[in-house]
Amino acid sequence: MSSAANQSWTNNSSIEEIFRVLRFCDPAFETRQVLTFAPLNLHPDPAWENWLDHVFYTHVGPALLDCLDYAAADHAHDLIKRDLLLSREMAGPLRTTSMQAGRKLLLGFTVPSGARVLARMRQKLDGGAYSPNYATVLAARCALFGIAPAHAVAAYLYKEWHCGNQTQLATTSLPDMAGVFEKISHERSTHTETPRLRVVSN
Repeated sequence: MSSAANQSWTNNSSIEEIFRVLRFCDPAFETRQVLTFAPLNLHPDPAWENWLDHVFYTHVGPALLDCLDYAAADHAHDLIKRDLLLSREMAGPLRTTSMQAGRKLLLGFTVPSGARVLARMRQKLDGGAYSPNYATVLAARCALFGIAPAHAVAAYLYKEWHCGNQTQLATTSLPDMAGVFEKISHERSTHTETPRLRVVSN
């Protein structure tokens, strides 16, 4: 990626920090596999803002933060339930590409010993009863490595932009993370189906 493009991603999380997170949590992060942002031939800025407003802030972002909480608390059941809710919320093509990328990521590494959430996700995937979204697998990986939520969100946003913006234009920048969390928090409060953290872990 060009240095000019890298510079546009230094708003709150440096590109070096984003790369560090992705190297830990998605070793094949430079592979260009579309997740949910696919602007095709549109100019990247309007398409990116549209995606943020109608996909990330409303669906993927709240699910990502919820799943970070569930994974950190070792609550596999609640994480998978939240992931299934995200799948129901997204339209067909978005759901398909997100789940394809999630499946690829989850199958792309050996689950570490003691990583109970990832082990349960892999067990259900291997059993054919479950296909995770990319954001959910990334959240579980970030929780495993103790990645801060702000860095996890920044890394996810970069991955979406990197995979969807095939033109490599450097005009898209990382949104202000304070604003990101404010919008996601508002949307999280509206998800009445979201499972609450339980006292007893799985």
